[in-house]
Amino acid sequence: MKDSTIQNDTSILKRMALNEDTVAVNEPGLQQKTSAGISINTSTIVKTLAVITAILVLFSIIGSFLLYKGGYDSAYGFVPNFNLDTEGNIPSYFSALILLFAGFLFRIVALHKQKVKDAFARHWTILGYLFMYLSFDEATGTHERMINPLRDAFEFTGILYFSWVIVGMLFVAGFGIYFLKFFLGLPARFKVRFATAAALYVGGALGVELLGGAYSSAYGEENITYSFITTVEEGLEMTGILVLIWTLFKYIKAYTNSTALSFR
Repeated sequence: MKDSTIQNDTSILKRMALNEDTVAVNEPGLQQKTSAGISINTSTIVKTLAVITAILVLFSIIGSFLLYKGGYDSAYGFVPNFNLDTEGNIPSYFSALILLFAGFLFRIVALHKQKVKDAFARHWTILGYLFMYLSFDEATGTHERMINPLRDAFEFTGILYFSWVIVGMLFVAGFGIYFLKFFLGLPARFKVRFATAAALYVGGALGVELLGGAYSSAYGEENITYSFITTVEEGLEMTGILVLIWTLFKYIKAYTNSTALSFR
């Protein structure tokens, strides 16, 4: 009698387990939850970051008018806290945050590439650490500490007035040579997307910086025109990073199979 009862209980437990498996297969939401630890809505993230970027650029422009046309140095902290050309404020920390996020996404790809022994796994890894460093640099303004020593040593003026750009251009040239084969190995649509992100970011960080250096050398920095130049520069940099983040989301969704993260 006792053996019969145990067999019946075992049979019931088996049927319950089968029913649970059937539910997991038939309910997409439950299936997704079990196959991926975290589900990320990439469209919402990119749109939110784009809105924040637009607001920061607008606030910086308003701050420039308050400072140079209205004569308000602070306006209850609004002017310094939203000046895109100042370190240690809201825009600089936001830029550092999105650079760090891009570095994190590069690391996700790198870990997958290492797992499948991809030929360019090292390149993805380098990119991850590079953007983590750029995040630190954005928050601290480390690269700007090169300006005075180089300017004093070589008396740079004009477009080279912000003399760190010389080091920046050499780095970009070396980076381009080292990553050329990596870039050519990307799928066609991702070549365009990564190239667009790079053009926006480097165009702002170096291209507009050269223009800003020429203007600063000739007319100084305490005027609304120079303020607008720096706003364009930082705006392009942030836009480039947003395009990069959007591209990385697309790449991860198309070419990795992470069970810890799900991108939609």
